[in-house]
Amino acid sequence: MSEPGICPKCGAKRIEGRPDCPKCGLIFSKLPSNFDPLWGDLDSPGTRIARRLTEKMENDWGNDELHHNFVEHCTRIGRLDLGIRYYKSFERKHPGDGTAQKKIKQLEKLVNFMYMEKLKAKKMPALPPKLKKWLPYILILISVGATLWYTLTQLSSFSSKFTGV
Repeated sequence: MSEPGICPKCGAKRIEGRPDCPKCGLIFSKLPSNFDPLWGDLDSPGTRIARRLTEKMENDWGNDELHHNFVEHCTRIGRLDLGIRYYKSFERKHPGDGTAQKKIKQLEKLVNFMYMEKLKAKKMPALPPKLKKWLPYILILISVGATLWYTLTQLSSFSSKFTGV
């Protein structure tokens, strides 16, 4: 379980008397009694399977297939954060472990890839036809206005050098 003065979700320092975490907003009173900072809800079926997989991995750390199965499971249940936290926790206990570092990078790339895929899936709303028709003219007017403004400011600063005004 987590330390008393630390948020079990994000690790931020808890402020005495405050009902929620100042960093992540976790409401402490709504936290399940079986919440673990690394695993989350211990009664969740996905968490139970993940814990069994990590027990197997720790007994045979060099077995790439076990690591692959764990990462695949975290992906399937939508908990890549769990995989990253597990490997970071393992690396803190075993500094410099190449496998843990490699898996952290792999999971972070997966998170980024999945985020980008979600962004691609969201379609940008189409411009209204009238705006689409007039947009090139609007852009030309803006650029002409900006050029005119720049020219006038340069001229006024140029003339003030010679006139002293």
